[in-house]
Amino acid sequence: MQAYTTSPATAFLHQAIEATTAMETCLRMFPMTKKGELTKDAQDSMYLLSASVHATVMSHFETFQKSLFAGVLEATRFIPSFDVNKLMGDISKEDRVFVFDAKRLGAYRGEPAPLGAVIADCLKGWHDPRQ
Repeated sequence: MQAYTTSPATAFLHQAIEATTAMETCLRMFPMTKKGELTKDAQDSMYLLSASVHATVMSHFETFQKSLFAGVLEATRFIPSFDVNKLMGDISKEDRVFVFDAKRLGAYRGEPAPLGAVIADCLKGWHDPRQ
């Protein structure tokens, strides 16, 4: 998470490249037919791996989005006229999407966490493009 706090775009890009490299390695290492195509079992494995990699990349994209939001929220401390209470009120009005959950907060124990990251983690609806 430290990488996402420091530079969300770089952290996401790193994870996307890692996923791509893993898939490319599988393509090179899986058994091939004499025609140079993946065997049926290798193709099936690639389909399963593709679904898993897609879910992983989407998870990292969500973390990227949360980290960007958290960074923007942290940067508002440099804007003297910024009203944190107004922002929290506006967020809370949206279908009660802002809820502090003790279990989620407990995940941060023992780790330094910027307030923006904690707030971003408590927001619901990251998978809903309308929100």
